[in-house]
Amino acid sequence: MRGAIDGQQAVISQTSKSALARLRAGNDTTGFCGDQTAPDTTDGATASAKAVDINAAQSTNTYDCVSGTWIKRDASMRVTKTDGAGVQYHLGYSVQRERFVSDTEVRGTFLGAYISRSNVSGKADGSIRGIGVNGGIFVAQDLGQGYLFDYYLGGSLGAHTFDLQFPTAGLAIDADGRYTYGALMTGAAIGRGAEQDEMVLLPRIGFDAILAKSFKATVDASQGNLTDSASIQLDDYRKVRVFGELELAGPLSNTIDIAGMEREWTYAITPRVICDRVRPASSFECGYAATLSVAGYDNSEGSPPALS
Repeated sequence: MRGAIDGQQAVISQTSKSALARLRAGNDTTGFCGDQTAPDTTDGATASAKAVDINAAQSTNTYDCVSGTWIKRDASMRVTKTDGAGVQYHLGYSVQRERFVSDTEVRGTFLGAYISRSNVSGKADGSIRGIGVNGGIFVAQDLGQGYLFDYYLGGSLGAHTFDLQFPTAGLAIDADGRYTYGALMTGAAIGRGAEQDEMVLLPRIGFDAILAKSFKATVDASQGNLTDSASIQLDDYRKVRVFGELELAGPLSNTIDIAGMEREWTYAITPRVICDRVRPASSFECGYAATLSVAGYDNSEGSPPALS
């Protein structure tokens, strides 16, 4: 359950952060209307002491001239390898709607769905499959003098099945079952943007918090000729993360015209320090991580590039 919820929290947190790009691009929509000619492409990788995460996404952007709303649709794929927990494959789709409520504030909503499969190894071997939905609200604000603030409030619901085998000194224990969960997530961060030549620097400090509960969990277990079925209670998942990061972003090359479609390629490198506290632990466990992302943006309809 924790792996699925952590993955949803990462997606929701990034959605909130992405609104800063819209805020930095400004509210000049003169001549903008309708769809971009081609989808944006974003590829990235995150590495920490305990996990490696690789993701790719295709995004389409539409500007609704009547309501003044940007509509972004994302199709994404993510592969995460965690020490002692195996590999998770994740496919997601989301719709993000955001608009300027003033020249210094962007507000938005998001709604998404996912399917996942985890190949588990370690204390148990097998697989976990799941589906789920998420949604919420986010806000990005320009506080003046270069300071930027963003926050979000979201939730996720999921249903997962598992097929696991636990090795023992004798016959292995086979366990098949299912569980459902609900999670509330929130977070906020403040940073101060600066530009040097063509590079954008954005140091940020912030927090993320998760409160998750399993609604129903059942398991069918067997060992040789012995079988048993039961309802089980999974522990609540409560986690607080505080972090500090420095994003360095800039263009990879000049705009390239391919078959009439202008593409601008950008990069972003983001080293960070993270400290997590997962109850019932009474102290934080700290570590480090770094993210590298490369994105190609379609500018043929005048859409402003946004660093992610």
